[in-house]
Amino acid sequence: MKKTIYFLGIASANILLVGALFKTMHWLGASILLTLAILLFCFGFLPASLINVYRNNEEKHSKWLYIVTFVVFAFCLVGALFKIMHWPGAGILLMIGVPLP
Repeated sequence: MKKTIYFLGIASANILLVGALFKTMHWLGASILLTLAILLFCFGFLPASLINVYRNNEEKHSKWLYIVTFVVFAFCLVGALFKIMHWPGAGILLMIGVPLP
């Protein structure tokens, strides 16, 4: 499980950096790379790492905390993606996601 988490984290970070470079240089493929990186992070790395932390935690009573953490991070990152890509609904996602933490 840890190898999967490390791979997903490193892959999403590298794709995000390359996508940001492409976006600042106005090269083709920037939107695809940024979208792939943020979706990989939100729906690959983040759930895997939260599940791993929950399983390794001896006190299992805070399950809702991990679920709320995932939802808040997903709202913030997807809202940032929408804002970067100038898609509609970015303001709503950020208004929901940013005050929650």
